[in-house]
Amino acid sequence: VRPVDYLLPKISKFFSWMLIYFIVIIAALIFVYFWNGIGIWKIAQFCLLLFIGLVIEFSIWFIIGSLSFYMGKIRGVVILVSAIRGLLSGSLITLSFFPEWSQRFIELSPFRFLLFTPINLLLTEDVNFKVDMVSAIVWRISNYREIAVV
Repeated sequence: VRPVDYLLPKISKFFSWMLIYFIVIIAALIFVYFWNGIGIWKIAQFCLLLFIGLVIEFSIWFIIGSLSFYMGKIRGVVILVSAIRGLLSGSLITLSFFPEWSQRFIELSPFRFLLFTPINLLLTEDVNFKVDMVSAIVWRISNYREIAVV
C-alpha cells in the first residue's frame, strides 16, 4: 500500500477555485478601472497582493488539515481559525475601526493579507506596497517552513 499524497490534490483544488474566482475578479477590476480610474499598476499590485494572500490562506488551512492526522477532532480548531480569520482579515469589520493598540497587533498577523491589505491598496493612497509585499512574503516563507515540518 502506497501512501496518498495530501499536498498535490489540495493544491490542485486550490488553484482550480482560484481560476474560477479570478474570472469574476477580472470582470470587477475592469469595471473599477473604467469607472473609478484606478491605474493598471495599482490593479497589478492588487492582484499580486491578493494572490500572495490566497497562498497564505491555503498554507494556513493546509497546516490545519495536516493537524487532523494527529488530532481526533479538528472541528474546534477549524471554528476558532475561521472566527479569527473573519475578525483579523477585515471581512467582518474593517480593521481601521479597531483601536490603535490592536491595529499594531493585527499588522503582525498573516490574516490581514487575506482581504484588508489588497482592498486597502485599491481604495487608499497611504499604503506602502513594498513593506506589505515583504511582510507577506515573510509570512509565506514561514508557512512553507511549517508545511515542510508537517
